[in-house]
Order: sequence, then C-alpha cells, then structure tokens
Amino acid sequence: YISHDPIKVNDSVCVYIPFMNINNFLVDRFGAVDYCHFSSLLVESLLKAEKNLVNRRMYVNVSPGVMHIVVIDQNSLILYNSFEYTTKEDFIYYILFTAEQLELNPESVALILFGHLEERDEFYKMAYKYIRHVEMLPVETEIEIEEVIKDAVLREYVLLNSFSCELSPEYTKGGRSSLLNNFPCGQQQTWPRKPCSIFCLANTISMS
Repeated sequence: YISHDPIKVNDSVCVYIPFMNINNFLVDRFGAVDYCHFSSLLVESLLKAEKNLVNRRMYVNVSPGVMHIVVIDQNSLILYNSFEYTTKEDFIYYILFTAEQLELNPESVALILFGHLEERDEFYKMAYKYIRHVEMLPVETEIEIEEVIKDAVLREYVLLNSFSCELSPEYTKGGRSSLLNNFPCGQQQTWPRKPCSIFCLANTISMS
C-alpha cells in the first residue's frame, strides 16, 4: 500500500509506504484516523519558517540514532534525506557528505541543528569543528505544556508542528492551545475528548 501527502507550501508530494499495522491498530482502538509522514511535516514547517530568508541553509533534525537533513534555498526544497548514525563521526560524515554532493561550502553555509541535542553535546561540538556557521534552531510554541515534560516536548519539532489542525474546544484555555500531559512520566492522564495528533514512528497520525 502506497500513500502520499501533498506539501502545499511548495506544490510537492511526499510518497511513502505507511506502517499499516500501526494505522490499523489505531483505527481499531480510536476509530477513523488521518495520518501523514514525518518528513512531510518537517519539510512543510521548515519551508514556512524559511520563506523570508535568502541564503541556502542546511537543517538537521536530530533524533536518537537517526538524523534528518533538509536543505532549503530561498523557499525551495533542495534535498531531504535521513541517515542512521551511532557516533559523532557518523554524524559529521553525513553532514559533510551532503554538503559535498550539493557543493555547499562548509565555510559559508549555515547549519541549523535542532531536536535531541544541545550546544554542550559532543555532536554539536563535532559539527562546529568542521562547519563555520552552526546554530541551534529556537523552538517556540503557544501550546501550554506541563513543566514535567516541557524540555522533552520542545525537542520534538515535528510533533509540535503537527498541532496545526483545528483543536477541539476542550484544548483551548485563555485563547491559547493547551497540551495536556498524556506521557508516561506524567501524573495527569487526561486528553481532550478529540486529541489532535499522535506522533508514531514514521507516521504522524491525527484523530478525526
């Protein structure tokens, strides 16, 4: 079974094979669901953020064991790819390999890192050693997040950007979206009646 997501911001399409066993489980458990690929949300959200910038930039979303590289030039998608990594040497290899293939100069290209890393991490330091212009992408949201999970949730850029669908009335508080704690580490196990999104491996799945 092959599925696809239209990426309206640049009139492109993401084609992929969904995890039907997971989708079918959620349909059996919750009813009808809508889903889209991780990369669709990543690319669309970065293109929207990039629309007023003119320089070519390389974005790297870092997840445990997997890095997602997106290269954008003046609101045009140049490349998306993902790589599995283990060491900091793997990490910088894929960044430099991508830069070489696209003829990006490590002395001038902007490298934007986000996800599961911080400036004090060895992966950031390795990137800074070989790329002159490295920065962390500031992740902000109007969603109210329980303090106990706030740091962990702010690492999930794609998850936060999946909340672009209309939220149910129970989700709003004071005119702002509210993300209630439904994570294992939390004490409060309360979702609104119609949860907006569930993030699941390669798919982002929205309840309808």
